[in-house]
Amino acid sequence: MKTVSVEQFKNLVDESGWTHVQSITKLKVSEKVSKSPFSRKRKPILEHDIIVRGVVTIESKRDDVTITHNLPFSGRFDEPSSLGFTGIIPPNEWVMTGCQLQPEDGEVPNLADLAWCLPLEFSDIDYELLATHYIEEMGFDR
Repeated sequence: MKTVSVEQFKNLVDESGWTHVQSITKLKVSEKVSKSPFSRKRKPILEHDIIVRGVVTIESKRDDVTITHNLPFSGRFDEPSSLGFTGIIPPNEWVMTGCQLQPEDGEVPNLADLAWCLPLEFSDIDYELLATHYIEEMGFDR
């Protein structure tokens, strides 16, 4: 496997020839029940929210090197515009295969710490594709 320094990594990701593919995985639906303080008879109303969770994956490839960015999202079933990125569970994750970073000062740099030097295409979410997938998967009409 090829080993590169941080500087070589920055040059590699700036080179042309990268392909970027977005996919949506791990769709999960759960129900959240909460009490609303608003009611006409001063009794709390139970509200049922259907929460959708999943992961958007952007896979970037050039030659034998693949950089994968997994970004978790969640949103309300009845409101596709509520989709947001949680970054908590599962974690916002960066993975590189086909290449490894050279240790600096005895430690291997974390790819997530180098995400700031990646061009936008490595993490740019196509929100239209995400919303379309969400709408189709959940059975909404446009």
